[in-house]
Amino acid sequence: MVKDADSSQIEAILAMKSGADLIIQGPPGTGKSQTITNIIAEAVALGKKVQPDRKDSHIFLCFLASFTRLYIILVLSFWSVL
Repeated sequence: MVKDADSSQIEAILAMKSGADLIIQGPPGTGKSQTITNIIAEAVALGKKVQPDRKDSHIFLCFLASFTRLYIILVLSFWSVL
């Protein structure tokens, strides 16, 4: 996971891993973007394809921002080892 997750968010990630189709919805401030970011990251790590909803590009941009930060940390960690 690229972001911290609570028990309900982990439940959604495990549902995705078991092959369930998911719709993540809820009021503002409930961790939807965080949950979806983790689901996308886990799915990509498992070699699965992800189809984001084109109407909500905000979620995909949140994922890209999180993934970019993680990538930068990994690259910096790699170079500090050398």
